[in-house]
Amino acid sequence: MIELFTKHPREHAGKTYLQHLMFTLKISCRLFTSSMIFIVHGLLPFISMPRKLNLEETISFLNNKNEEIPKNEN
Repeated sequence: MIELFTKHPREHAGKTYLQHLMFTLKISCRLFTSSMIFIVHGLLPFISMPRKLNLEETISFLNNKNEEIPKNEN
């Protein structure tokens, strides 16, 4: 049963379960925050997007996080 929680983080990311959880929580929180700001901006276009949460910065954030993941040599 424990293998269900540890196999993917270990084999695909080289992380423990808790490291993987923290990694995914950081990404989730960032995407949730960006999404909420996009919704607010869509409803109230006079409220500008914070630069750190705009689309370009969010893509850059995701690319940087993706580079942190070790690549498998398969």
